[in-house]
Amino acid sequence: MNVVFSFDDGRDDAYEAYLILKKYRLVGSFHITTGFVDGSFNTDAFGVERKPVGIEQLVEMSYNGMDVSSHGDRHITNPDDFIVSINKLSKFGIKKEKYGFSVPNSNYSKEEIELFTNSNKNVLSYIRVGRSIKCYTFINKIHYVLYHLFHFQSSFNRFNKSNLLIDVNRYCINSLVVLSDTKAKHLINFIKKNKNTNATLVLMFHSIIQNPTNKWEYSRDDFEKICQFVLSNCKILTLEKLVGQII
Repeated sequence: MNVVFSFDDGRDDAYEAYLILKKYRLVGSFHITTGFVDGSFNTDAFGVERKPVGIEQLVEMSYNGMDVSSHGDRHITNPDDFIVSINKLSKFGIKKEKYGFSVPNSNYSKEEIELFTNSNKNVLSYIRVGRSIKCYTFINKIHYVLYHLFHFQSSFNRFNKSNLLIDVNRYCINSLVVLSDTKAKHLINFIKKNKNTNATLVLMFHSIIQNPTNKWEYSRDDFEKICQFVLSNCKILTLEKLVGQII
């Protein structure tokens, strides 16, 4: 089984997540809101008074095998905004022929993704989106509620099953959204249950901190437990490496 660690937004703890990955000789994909990093775009959506990751840190992360790519310049899914963001990444010192993109807020339509892809295909490596649309069936919505209320392993498995990727579409890569109340043991059990398959599982994180205070922040200790498990049980790729395997 392939596992991809994916991180959105570009808060200062992105560097801490990188250091944990490096500690276990793992890699990940970091999707950066470049306007947040250079101070031209401010938003409380990333957390009041949260600081961005540093440019020198991003360069270090890229140099050491991390996939540093775009989350837009203004945290939107817009072809022109994407160009602004990758031009900034290049000026930061992260130079590539093509850059990946993760959809802000995970809100998108098929038409929007097609327009985005067709407008930028010459410089676009991949698009990572949120959960599979199959997660939003009536029965899966029930399993979502059951998991977050009672933490049933069976509900976690059922809800996230459709986020396992067998055939990867580089321009619409679904992910499993890891929230603050996602138990490490349940995620590990889910991976364990499917580790002998040919599937790929992309894990979407936002912040890795010691003491989470909102649903987008994930416990450092639990993140390390996941890293320790996948280290010896899965093949760990960046999204760039994953799409590089597509013929």
